[in-house]
Amino acid sequence: MGRAKLPRKSTSIDMTAMCDVAFLLLSFFILTTKFKPAEAIAVTTPNSVAAKVAETKDIVLITIDKDGKVFLSMDDESKKEVIANTLNSTKNLGLNVQAFKKAGFFGAPFSGLAAFLAIPEEARKGAALPGIPAKDSTNSEIREWMGLVLTAYAGQKANIQLKGDNAAKYPAFKNVIDAFKKNDILKFQMITNPESVPVGSELWKSAMKGAEMDTSGGGGHKKGPGVKKSKKLSTRVDLTPMVDLGFLLITFFIFTTTMSQPTAMKLFLPKDADKPEDQNKAKESGVITILLGKDDNVFYYEGQLDNTASNFKSSTFKEIRNVLLDKKTRTPEKDLVVVLKPSEECTYRNVVDILDEMAINVLKRYALVDISPVETQLVKASEAAGAAAPAK
Repeated sequence: MGRAKLPRKSTSIDMTAMCDVAFLLLSFFILTTKFKPAEAIAVTTPNSVAAKVAETKDIVLITIDKDGKVFLSMDDESKKEVIANTLNSTKNLGLNVQAFKKAGFFGAPFSGLAAFLAIPEEARKGAALPGIPAKDSTNSEIREWMGLVLTAYAGQKANIQLKGDNAAKYPAFKNVIDAFKKNDILKFQMITNPESVPVGSELWKSAMKGAEMDTSGGGGHKKGPGVKKSKKLSTRVDLTPMVDLGFLLITFFIFTTTMSQPTAMKLFLPKDADKPEDQNKAKESGVITILLGKDDNVFYYEGQLDNTASNFKSSTFKEIRNVLLDKKTRTPEKDLVVVLKPSEECTYRNVVDILDEMAINVLKRYALVDISPVETQLVKASEAAGAAAPAK
């Protein structure tokens, strides 16, 4: 007698409970989320391949806006209190110490600091403020600020960070760097937005090489005589615990995840050497000098600059990578040095972009150096003659 055939039924999953949880989470997220408020100091930071997330504790942040104005902020109120008391005792400014402690940032000369603190916090907007004087060596109050910061931290670690606007001109950045050097601050972080490493670049190849995994091993199924075949059974997986875990994870990430975190590009400054014998020596054949002009123009020459400037060439940010790679393949690693010389007309973004090229091409020896008057004239003459490269 044949067996009775059971009718096939389609599988039905009741999604009511899952939908309830999803909409509860959505409602909670909508009701509790706060939109990002407008920043007091509007800054558009450049992108870089730096992967390190910027520090978030013990921060001393120097901000340069698009007009080159400089601002300073700190997260440690106890250190700000020390600075306020020092300013009151040394400069007799009559500052409100409590207002100084609660200030989100500082953006005025010492003489106008009391008036700055009297402005309500919500009314302090970078565009309407003069900023901290830092435009020349004769009146660089940012240099004094950095000295006050180091005194307040008294040997404790302070995470010095620099955040600049894409459009800020290089002199503003250089003045801050000079202030760092004068206070023996030779290591700091440049805040950038993260971007992916270019596929096929030296940095990408290095990352891929480090990520390679040995997959040659492993136990496959045994075959051959004497091996008993197991009976195949249908597998049924109860996904209920996975759904519960998934929604628990969603809830966790809603509470703890920051959607976009700024990254930090580390920069080490060389100590100024007064004596020629204390300066680092570089083999002439291994040196390539990169000069940055206005409107994203790039120039370069190898070795010493020829008297006739016959080895002075123009390039672009896209082409300079190939120039650097070519130099790298032709030069022993121990001899290769890249000298970076920004002009007064280049922007903060240009400086970050060329520093980024050092990381992308895995170039370990490079230096940020002042451009000479002769080089400045060459750059300006080339740009005026239309020989400069097109914008990036």
